[in-house]
Amino acid sequence: MKLNALTKLALVVLAGAALKTSAYAQNVLLTVDISNPASVVIAATGNNASTNDSSKTAWDGIDLLGIFLSNVYGQFGTNAIGGTLIGGGSGQAYDFYEPDGTSGRNANHFNLNLYENQPGSPPIQSFSTGTSAFTGSMTIDLSSVVSALPSSGASGDIRAGWFGNQGAVIGQWQVVYTPPAPTPEPGTLALAGLGGVGAWFYARRKK
Repeated sequence: MKLNALTKLALVVLAGAALKTSAYAQNVLLTVDISNPASVVIAATGNNASTNDSSKTAWDGIDLLGIFLSNVYGQFGTNAIGGTLIGGGSGQAYDFYEPDGTSGRNANHFNLNLYENQPGSPPIQSFSTGTSAFTGSMTIDLSSVVSALPSSGASGDIRAGWFGNQGAVIGQWQVVYTPPAPTPEPGTLALAGLGGVGAWFYARRKK
């Protein structure tokens, strides 16, 4: 079957879009599930970093740049609910989180800093293009800044370190949303109940 010029052009465009989507997906290092703002799950994708950076410790952590749609300075606490998210093979999971500024602690805070709270002798994060950037996941409470949360599909850069000790941009974060399971309608539940009763009655009659 021969293809006309317009069809060929459309296929070329679609192929280019597919390649772009694939490359972009490989650059996503963390997904951010905002289905429940009180239990936001940040999870590793297993993808490798887009560049090498071994200049920052787990105490410096990482910044999810521009993840908030408005300034959230002072609007939520710092303790993580829990998790196993480890960056750069440091061996230490991030156990704290807080809003981070663009130029200072009291400046506009549109970034989210994840870090491990052991400033004395924190391990080095070694992000590499040859190994997974992150492993595990962590859960944090962002219920106090619901209006500042991005929509599903939104994305942005991940930078090693924080505003006071900035490293390289190592990849991207992407927001995902897991819709809640549908609740059966009363009529459906009633039919299911009648079906169960009918099956029980039939089984009794066969005895």
